[in-house]
Amino acid sequence: MSKEGPTVILCGTDFTPHAAEAAEVASAFSLRTGEPLVLVHALEEVGAEAAIEKLRAEAERLRALFPGLHVEIQIQTGNADEVLAGLARLFTVAWAQGEQSARLVIVSTLGRRAPARWILGSVAERTAQMSPVPVLVVRDKHPFVSWLRGERRLRVVVGYDFSETSTPALRWVSDLGRIAPCDIIVGHVTWPPEELKRQGAHWAVGAHKNFPKLEVLLKSDLSRRLREHLWKDGPPSLRIKLSSGRRAITLAELAAEEKADLLVVGSRQVHGPSRLWQESVSRGVLYHAQMSVACVPSPAFSEHAKPPAPERPVDEDDTDLVRKLEAHPFLRGVSGEVLRRLATISREETFAQGAVLLREGSEADTVFLLERGLVALELNVPGKGPARLESLRGGDIVGLSWLFPPYRWHLDAKAVEPTTVLAIDARRLREWMKEDAETGQAVTTRLVGQLYERLERVRMQRLDLYKAES
Repeated sequence: MSKEGPTVILCGTDFTPHAAEAAEVASAFSLRTGEPLVLVHALEEVGAEAAIEKLRAEAERLRALFPGLHVEIQIQTGNADEVLAGLARLFTVAWAQGEQSARLVIVSTLGRRAPARWILGSVAERTAQMSPVPVLVVRDKHPFVSWLRGERRLRVVVGYDFSETSTPALRWVSDLGRIAPCDIIVGHVTWPPEELKRQGAHWAVGAHKNFPKLEVLLKSDLSRRLREHLWKDGPPSLRIKLSSGRRAITLAELAAEEKADLLVVGSRQVHGPSRLWQESVSRGVLYHAQMSVACVPSPAFSEHAKPPAPERPVDEDDTDLVRKLEAHPFLRGVSGEVLRRLATISREETFAQGAVLLREGSEADTVFLLERGLVALELNVPGKGPARLESLRGGDIVGLSWLFPPYRWHLDAKAVEPTTVLAIDARRLREWMKEDAETGQAVTTRLVGQLYERLERVRMQRLDLYKAES
């Protein structure tokens, strides 16, 4: 099994005063976390001799300012954003092999490509939209350097909108608080008609007068989600702000009102020409925010998300997993060849009572075949909490969203009692269903059977309800 390697901090520099400030923030991070700093300069044309001397001089300056700093230098030919994002990707791939990975990319707010490429935006924006790891865009070094030296707390606003894109930003901010103390404010931008729609209600004339009640329900829903994700002992401060326009501008205004040192947002990594017609909150925040900004990519939307797990060889002398797959009602009757192939992308997992198998909105990347135990399918009802829709037992399959775009779970699934499942890599299975007719037909036929059984259960529940009412 591969071993995950250590992490480093990447910092781009073009030797400008703003880049020097970003490098000092990166150095402070490096000293605080004990992770090496890699200082990077990108050349758009070949001719590195003078640039190498400047880079060495900058590294020496940083060592003098931050005694004990471990800094390495790299110089590459290409556009700065492509070089930084490319290095971050290379480090990320190497991490799985036990080598170094990039924890964070740090850049300054200024720095542009040649005017002929203006449509592609600033280096900071482009790097944030391409990097597979978080990117910190520094506007003012002083809050960060003082915070990392233990002289003050960092005031952080993180945007959250219930989406899978914003969840990694929450986790990143939580990790930031472990580096040094932070004051965290969760900001949520909404508009009453949209919030009513999210809760399954309809907008009507005069409904805005009831927004205070809606805000109470929304805060309750946000608090519950934040407790589930990270803050078990109670979430940080919450701020809700109304906006009928661009969320990025309103979120930047909220952060300014809170006197934040840092605004953190998730990123769908919309870049290139497509960003001209798709709203990107992270891009808008980078443009409008007065403070430093961190963009945290969501693996589910990244072009460079972790690929499906590779097939592993099956030991012909150990057919235990194949036998378990064969014994499960969902796969009963499937050919031995298909079962042996499924075993290469399957594993057996056990969940303790109360453990979450899948979360609403998260990527549906696993097929769960229940062997034994009891699982509750729940729907989150704003203001009321989770409502149980169905209970599943051994022999059932948990959820079908892994088969249909956009491959997102629509419900929560929790273990009511200790539960054992056969977990199959859904992304690899989807590929096989397209490539291999036998696998595709076997799975599709059984899914139709599962749908029929679920509909029958619902019908019987309705009949029982009518009998009780009569």
